[in-house]
Amino acid sequence: MGKALLIIVAGFSVIFSGVVFNLTSSQSRSAQEIVIQHEKWIARNAAESAANVGIAKIYQDINDLSWSGLSGTFNDASYSITATNVTTDSINEAKRISILALTTFAEEADSSIAVLIEPAYSYYNFFTREWPNHRTFSTGDTLWGPLHTNDRIKISGTPVFISKVSSGNANFDPSGANPKCYGGAEMGATSISSPDLIPIRSEAGADEYNDGLTLTFNADGTYDYVSGALSGTKQISDYNGIIRTTNDEDIHVQGVVNGQVTVVSDQDIYIDNNIVYFDNPISNVNSDDFLGLVAKNDVIINKSGAVTIHAAILMKEIFRFPQKGSNAIKQPLIIVGSLGQRNEEDPTFLVIGGYQIKLIADPRLRSRTPPYFPRVTNRVEQVYRSK
Repeated sequence: MGKALLIIVAGFSVIFSGVVFNLTSSQSRSAQEIVIQHEKWIARNAAESAANVGIAKIYQDINDLSWSGLSGTFNDASYSITATNVTTDSINEAKRISILALTTFAEEADSSIAVLIEPAYSYYNFFTREWPNHRTFSTGDTLWGPLHTNDRIKISGTPVFISKVSSGNANFDPSGANPKCYGGAEMGATSISSPDLIPIRSEAGADEYNDGLTLTFNADGTYDYVSGALSGTKQISDYNGIIRTTNDEDIHVQGVVNGQVTVVSDQDIYIDNNIVYFDNPISNVNSDDFLGLVAKNDVIINKSGAVTIHAAILMKEIFRFPQKGSNAIKQPLIIVGSLGQRNEEDPTFLVIGGYQIKLIADPRLRSRTPPYFPRVTNRVEQVYRSK
């Protein structure tokens, strides 16, 4: 009996010793995992902080990258920051800068990447310096592309903004409104200046006309033109991507665009009929068709009934869409691209009829532009940040 008891006690001692050893090992591993996780968090936070340092410098001056290679420490976490100009095509791309922040802490390393852009006006799905009197985003409205106004944004109910919304005013109108801003909202943002059209008008190699001009784009990459006593057909690709008038002359435009071109008027642009891309960017995001419509004064819809426009539209003055005829039902005005303006003349309360505007974002315009499209020189946008 005594021997048996000794054997049992010895067995329990072995078992308990194993349990204690396993518990000690488990606790040691848990403590080690906690330490490792803590080091990872410090490395991650340091990477985000370092990226923010680089972003702040780009916001100060997107053209000055002399600081690239900056290094230092955050609470014993070492970091280095590099900035690289990744723009490959200054004609059809706005300037993009990539920031890479690398950090190490103890045995852990991490990184953060951000891409910032000096946007063209075409970057904003909707841009207006002064908010249109009769434009209100309401419940059921969804704007997919970025929006900027120097004015207060008028809304009603719960409209949805998928991309970033920015306003020079500190509040929505009314201030207690409840929009869904999934891309973030920057209220009280820096105002955007009026577009500078001189770089386009001075670019060499353009197809230039001294009289009023009527353009009809064709699906084969050509366009028919009529200007005073001149008329004929030309290739889009032959003229450096720019067609323009001088001497304060208007341009009328319509057709199917196959290629990349920016149409510039020193006066007004009239859209006489539908103008669409040969390769629709909504069904093919790899489409290479781009149209810019840039007017020193107004862009005017010059057609009754439904209208579809594929283009980045920019004017220094007013977007006008007088509905002809006596139809009391609003007609659809569909714009696939972007709309930039000083203000907007909505004649709904002046004549019978009118247009219901549907503005659809062209996702390609987040990084591409029509040829030589005006750039916003006093603003930087962040278009990518690693998670």
